[in-house]
Amino acid sequence: MDYQLIGAIAGIVTILGGIFAAFKWGRGLLVKAWHFVTRSKPKVPRETIRILPQMRGCWWGNGSVAGKPAMQVVGRWHVTNITGDNVRLLGARLLKPKTEGHVLTRHPQENIYGSYPILPGETTEVDSDFWVIPPMRKEGEDFKTSVVLIDQYGNEHKIKNVIFAGPKPKEPKKEETPSEPIHSIADPIEKEVASVLKAEANRYKECGRRVGGLGSIQTTIQGKNYKGVGTEWREADSPKNQTITEDESTIQI
Repeated sequence: MDYQLIGAIAGIVTILGGIFAAFKWGRGLLVKAWHFVTRSKPKVPRETIRILPQMRGCWWGNGSVAGKPAMQVVGRWHVTNITGDNVRLLGARLLKPKTEGHVLTRHPQENIYGSYPILPGETTEVDSDFWVIPPMRKEGEDFKTSVVLIDQYGNEHKIKNVIFAGPKPKEPKKEETPSEPIHSIADPIEKEVASVLKAEANRYKECGRRVGGLGSIQTTIQGKNYKGVGTEWREADSPKNQTITEDESTIQI
């Protein structure tokens, strides 16, 4: 047997085996790469909503969290779904200072708020709420920052440079002019008059103008008792002089 011929054939077989193996391995890589490029990817919308602040809907107020001073920052928005699918808002954040908050969406048909969807093409009301610790502003000062609302796709929708109106500073209480003590009045007649007037003033506070009350005055009209002099009733569009009752003989004060 020609050993040289056998060796040549074995070499050819080895080379062919290596080429076949290499081709098979390379083919596998090409198939995987092709599948990676052409695989089915879900389409995620990047723009889903438009946001506008409600009139006088952005404000802040003083509060506390776990006994620490804090400022509550509230934003109320008109949000429009510009897609063909339902959109849900699941998160909210202030950019400065970085603060996580809550977001609530109005129900499509009812006046209740929660994690409700915004229907395609519809505009609804959305509330965001944050607690900033410690407070960043004082009473009488506005608070300016940017707000981010996050939808179910993870898209962040930024509302830049929102101005949150601050609470008005409390006006100092006006000091009441102290009244003269009745016991210090020397004249007995003046003292008696002041005593009656003071009693009437105190009773007027309890039975005041809102119910037609005048101190201790009691009026009986047609057998019915009233505090004060009763309430005047007027006939609309009439030049006639108006009275409480037509029959004056039934009145007793």
